Amino acid sequence: MTALLLSMPVDEDGSYWGISTDFTRTDQMLESLKLGPYEYLREWTFRRVWKEYPSAVVCSAILVAALLFYGVILRRLVRIRTRALEDEIEERRRLEREAAQANEQISAMQHAGAVGQISSIIAHELKQPLEAIQNLSRGTMRSLEDVDDVPARTLDAVAKIRTEALHASDIVDRVREYGKGRRRAEALSLADAVREAFRQFRVSRRAKGAELSLDLSPQTEGLRVRMDPLDLRLVIVNLLANAVDAASKSPSPEVRLEVALASDQKTIEIRVEDNGPKLTDEAYAHLGLTPGKSSKAQGLGLGLGLMIVKALLEAALGSIRFERIELAGLRAIASLPAEEMKENEKEKA
Repeated sequence: MTALLLSMPVDEDGSYWGISTDFTRTDQMLESLKLGPYEYLREWTFRRVWKEYPSAVVCSAILVAALLFYGVILRRLVRIRTRALEDEIEERRRLEREAAQANEQISAMQHAGAVGQISSIIAHELKQPLEAIQNLSRGTMRSLEDVDDVPARTLDAVAKIRTEALHASDIVDRVREYGKGRRRAEALSLADAVREAFRQFRVSRRAKGAELSLDLSPQTEGLRVRMDPLDLRLVIVNLLANAVDAASKSPSPEVRLEVALASDQKTIEIRVEDNGPKLTDEAYAHLGLTPGKSSKAQGLGLGLGLMIVKALLEAALGSIRFERIELAGLRAIASLPAEEMKENEKEKA
């Protein structure tokens, strides 16, 4: 078509066809239609955006950076606030637990006080019949001495009645002294005291068929403790009784009493182990801390017995702690300061 136009002759006005050298309007048309050499305008690249809208790109970048920074700050603030709320909730729970424990201990101490008052009344009332039993047994012994062919078992039974009556009377006197705040302490041969307490417990009905064993370390033979004899007996008997109650839940109940020196060589440890059921964490944490609350099925016992044991040991500068045995059972460890016996005391012993 271009060749045909160029070959046409000049008309009468002197006009003719030629080739234009200014393509500005054509370029503008192609650019507006995004065709030909301007087809790249159909695609957006970062370079094009930056070239055409630099201020918008800078503002957008600042805005994104600000949002990111705000997000980081907000997340940190949320984390701090969450931690503070968690600490506050945990503190509130701790205070609630302490308040509950305090209320429980106050109630238990009131119960223990009532029990103490009742025990004082009972001790006062028991004193007279016990003295009557002692007098009657003593009179019976004298009467039997004048009778021929009296079986030895009869004499022995009457003698034991008088001995146990004296023992019961001594307990009553000690209860009354406890109520008045009085305590008697003397140097005791530890081995002899433990053997006697173990013997008395074994022959009593409190053993309940459990297999009892006593293990006295040879190192304890020459040692003594400064404590009231009855107090030491009560400590051992209470620990043995609680251990037997716990072990009775086992098919083959076993209770072991062991006395040995601690690692510091200055403290005597009286250990009582049972093979009863395993204690829960809550019951183990409250061992001996909550008077008036008993749970013998759970283990060594959580009632007044352990509170009494704890008080008796602390009065003799001792202490008590508990250890859970790995498979099952519990170990109670009563600690007392040890004293060495003098040579003349060893010879008498």
